Amino acid sequence: MADNPFLPLSFIAGPAILTNASTVLLNGASIRYNLAIGLWRDLQSELHGRDASAAIAYPDQREALRLANRRVVLIVRGLSLLYCAIGGFGLSTLAGLVGGMSSNSTLAEVDIAKAVTLLAGGFGLLCLLVAAVFFILESRCTMGLLRLALPARTHPVLDLPEGG
Repeated sequence: MADNPFLPLSFIAGPAILTNASTVLLNGASIRYNLAIGLWRDLQSELHGRDASAAIAYPDQREALRLANRRVVLIVRGLSLLYCAIGGFGLSTLAGLVGGMSSNSTLAEVDIAKAVTLLAGGFGLLCLLVAAVFFILESRCTMGLLRLALPARTHPVLDLPEGG
C-alpha cells in the first residue's frame, strides 16, 4: 500500500461514494413508499365502502389491492436492504480510513482493516444489488396497476407486451 498513494484513497472514496448513492436511492424509495401507502389506504377504504378518490379508477378493486399490497411489501424490503447497504458502505469507509491513517500499524492490523473494508463493502454492494431487484419487481407491480386502471391500447407508453 505504501507504493501507491491512491490505493488507500480508493478504499475510502469508493465506499463513501456508494454510501451517498445509496442515500439518494433511499430518498427516492421513501417517496415511492409514501405514495404506495397512500394508494393502499385508498384501496382499503374503497373496498370497505368508504369514499376514496384514488381507488375509483380501478375496475377490479381486489386485484388492485393485491398489487398495491405487494408493492408496499417490496418497497419495505428494498428500503431495509438500502439501510443495510448504507451501513456496510459506512463501515467500509471507516475501516479504510482507519487502515489508511494508521502509520504505526503492524501488518496484521493493516490486513484486518483491509479485510473489514472489503467484507463490509462487499456486503453493502450485495445489499444494494438485491434492493435494486426488489425495486424492479415493485416497478412491475406499478405497471400492473397502470394496466389495470387504463383500458387496453389507450396509452402508448403502457402498450408493452404482457409481463413487460
